[in-house]
Amino acid sequence: MPEDVRKITPRPAFDAIVASMANCFVFDCDSVRRTLIDVVLMDVMNNDEFQNNVPMRCWGNISIGWQSKHAEFVGKVDYAIRCAPCWDNPPAQDIYLIPVQSKMGWYSSYINQAIAQGATLQKKRKAVGKTAVVYIMLSDGFIWQFFNIGEDGHVQASRIMVMDLTSHPEDVEARQQVFTWIGHLMRQARIVALADVATVNDNDEECDEGETAHEDSDWDENTFM
Repeated sequence: MPEDVRKITPRPAFDAIVASMANCFVFDCDSVRRTLIDVVLMDVMNNDEFQNNVPMRCWGNISIGWQSKHAEFVGKVDYAIRCAPCWDNPPAQDIYLIPVQSKMGWYSSYINQAIAQGATLQKKRKAVGKTAVVYIMLSDGFIWQFFNIGEDGHVQASRIMVMDLTSHPEDVEARQQVFTWIGHLMRQARIVALADVATVNDNDEECDEGETAHEDSDWDENTFM
């Protein structure tokens, strides 16, 4: 992540919610940990910069799959984030830019699964001529790691970050680091989404009247109006 990236600080409402959660919840299962992930993603995504123009939206439990001569992956993504002008379910997997995997604990198999999910979406995007870049989040609520799969298939990984819920200055700083990383991935995803729209519009200009370059595209000519 660039050193000059704009930092995102959790809002007071977030601090109040997690303080209540710390008093009321026992974080010993995946479903409770996922509640914490919900609140983190919501607090970052609800910043004005991610809700202006075409906002970032998050879907849950999205089925994805990819099959080739040498490999196959079929599964469900816990969360899938994309730019979306509306709440309708998109018609194709290649639209998603940030899969988020929620797991209790931290094992290498979970990292491999998260990367496999990202690779599936990256291949879907590449197959339809879109910018084949995907960003991935893996978290158990307290531990977070972020990944990027480039157009060449190369995977980059952040360091592992631990976010606690106390008011200790070190924990406050750790929460800001996690929020800043999530915001950074969302900004990059928006850039890729803009490139997708530009590609679709360029291809549409080359088509005959009444035809479209991508039959399953979720964008229309008014997407960024």
